[in-house]
Amino acid sequence: MYLIKFSLLFCMLASLLIRLRIHFLIVVFGCTFLAGRSQAALIGYWPLDQIDIDDGTTANLAYTSGSTFLPEASLTGSGFSIVNHGSRNNVLQSAGNNGSYIATGVLPTLTQDTDFTWSFFVQTNQSANSDVLFGNRGNNDGVSSNDATWLKFTHTKFEWQGPSNSNVRLDYDPVLSTGSAWTHLAVVKDGLSLKLYQNGVELTAETVTLAGGAWSISNLPLNIAGDLDFPTESSALFIDDMAVFDHALSASDIAGLANGTLTPLNIPEPAFSACLAIACVGIMSRRKKRQMN
Repeated sequence: MYLIKFSLLFCMLASLLIRLRIHFLIVVFGCTFLAGRSQAALIGYWPLDQIDIDDGTTANLAYTSGSTFLPEASLTGSGFSIVNHGSRNNVLQSAGNNGSYIATGVLPTLTQDTDFTWSFFVQTNQSANSDVLFGNRGNNDGVSSNDATWLKFTHTKFEWQGPSNSNVRLDYDPVLSTGSAWTHLAVVKDGLSLKLYQNGVELTAETVTLAGGAWSISNLPLNIAGDLDFPTESSALFIDDMAVFDHALSASDIAGLANGTLTPLNIPEPAFSACLAIACVGIMSRRKKRQMN
């Protein structure tokens, strides 16, 4: 976050320098400096490219270095394997056995001001339903009656069940079912706006309501293919490239993830993109003035 603030301050200074006709190369150098240090704040990423797991209750699922989630995602139950699935290479397969799920850790505290982005590829092996693909249906305490808040991708929609009746359902088109092709799904929370993307295209957006005023959600787990508190919501699926960011990605970022021109590891922070744009404007402005002279 300090990098974002620094980047914004630098961009403001760069813009001022350009207006004062001070050499614009300082902007380019500054952006180059930031490029080596600037990456979208990726807080959890499971690409599955170099993973070997065993099927069983003691198996572990490795994660990308740098994640702020638990060092390893723990598997509960059975029916999990890493398989080579054509163009996607290594992917996670789940048989959807009741009570089976993968716990990756606890999500950062969410408030009405918290932004985030979730992104992944999935192919399902069951009919359309409300089982968990990615997210949570409970708080993983084993008591379903305590679960009044959840965020989850299902086979038909993204569900936000928040406090103070802040409930949102964003439907896929088409829904996922047996035989569906690989699908890229992403949800972006930007302020009070929730946007759903399917294969890089924005399908729908809704506003998170705040009937009860300010709120905070903490200690929500992030699970893959199931949930502890609702053991019948395990999913039969193939899933790959699960990623969680701590801010709202742009529509072009989501499209890049969906079509493979971007990966979660090379999306620049918004501040760097803005800085680069300012540098380009400065360069073009200087060139035009030279041509006029």
